Amino acid sequence: MVFKFLLDNEDIMFRPGDDRVASWLLWHTVGGVEHRSSAVVIYNAAVGQRMYRLRILPSVIRHIMGTLVLIYVNGMNTHIPERDRVLDLRVMSVSWRIRVQLRALVSWDHLISPPMLKAVDRKGGRQALRGLVLSQTPYSDPADEAIP
Repeated sequence: MVFKFLLDNEDIMFRPGDDRVASWLLWHTVGGVEHRSSAVVIYNAAVGQRMYRLRILPSVIRHIMGTLVLIYVNGMNTHIPERDRVLDLRVMSVSWRIRVQLRALVSWDHLISPPMLKAVDRKGGRQALRGLVLSQTPYSDPADEAIP
């Protein structure tokens, strides 16, 4: 669902930026769609414990949001001049957004959505979030999903 969300909203998510970066990110997203099913098949054959995905999910989320996103954000903010960025990539960090939003005491809507998602329709955003959560369930199989 996340790949579908990105591809369905490519005009909002990718087009405002540099075409070279946008095309690379779109290529990477399409590659993810192509490989998603094979990764689950290999995982299920190698690990065989479907509940393991649920058990480690909190640590995976902490790792992604606490480490990988920060490395990405800090690297992009360091190496891309501010005048060339559409936004400060720290908005990808949930903890940074919460701190900023609480300080500013703005509405709940601003707290849960980073600025780049404001133009995305709410239904599509909810579907993507639902799909992301469901994709982590033990019996999720991306082979059953429509290709975007």
